Amino acid sequence: MTTERDLVVKAVERYGREFDRFAKLTERVAAICRSDIVESNAIRANVTYRTKSPKRFEGKLERMLKDPKESLTDVDTVFARIGDLSAVRVLTYEEQDRSKVVALIEKRFSGPKHGAVATDLKNKVAPDDARFYRATHCDVYLPTDELVGTYENLQAVPCEIQVCSMLAHVWNEVEHDLVYKPMTGSVSEVERDALRILGHLTIAADHAIKQLYVATTKRQEAVDGPFEDVYDFVARMRARFKGSTKFTDNAGQLFEELLALGLDSPTDIEGYLTDGYEQRARNRIQ
Repeated sequence: MTTERDLVVKAVERYGREFDRFAKLTERVAAICRSDIVESNAIRANVTYRTKSPKRFEGKLERMLKDPKESLTDVDTVFARIGDLSAVRVLTYEEQDRSKVVALIEKRFSGPKHGAVATDLKNKVAPDDARFYRATHCDVYLPTDELVGTYENLQAVPCEIQVCSMLAHVWNEVEHDLVYKPMTGSVSEVERDALRILGHLTIAADHAIKQLYVATTKRQEAVDGPFEDVYDFVARMRARFKGSTKFTDNAGQLFEELLALGLDSPTDIEGYLTDGYEQRARNRIQ
């Protein structure tokens, strides 16, 4: 009969052997999130990542074994139960971009057995209970076309992507350290009051950031001259193409192509598109 200690030792030994594989997956998923999701679609966000260390894996497993609700009978169930060995975070500047990032993740990655990506919207906002957790968790797998070469051994290996605003992330991390990792005793009412205040502040600040970007976009729309960056390009050109409901999709690639053509201002682009553009396009296609 396998004892809890035997299970811990065997699971940690296996994780030690496979750690490089999980680390490789984490780095690849983070790179895809940064290039194909954030940068290509001109979304203001930071991408961070980490692979759980063998020591932290051991600590989490020991805590799980003390939980009577857990049923961990062998090493395979351990790895099936702990889904955040590879973890990536996409921290958006604006809360409203969270749903857009999640939609792009669902499109770019695969789910279990090459099915749909499993997403879990966790908006646990209950001010009376000092709860303000806001994030979306996505369990992803590399799609089939990625499972080649050095990534061939990553089939059926999951990675958790957590998407939230930067301010929501601050509250999530503070609350996690206080409530889920208390060093001594239970969380006091004073601490809960402080969490409640911090939660209200993060939500208010998310609204303030949204208003700032709306006001900044309106100011930039009236400006001509060369674009500062891809975000300036989106802010100034989106209003000129009101028929496009997804102007930011692949905006990073579009911006680079326009610069390569020497079109680096609203006037240049509009002139190019209105002066016999359709006929020139037909000629080039032919």
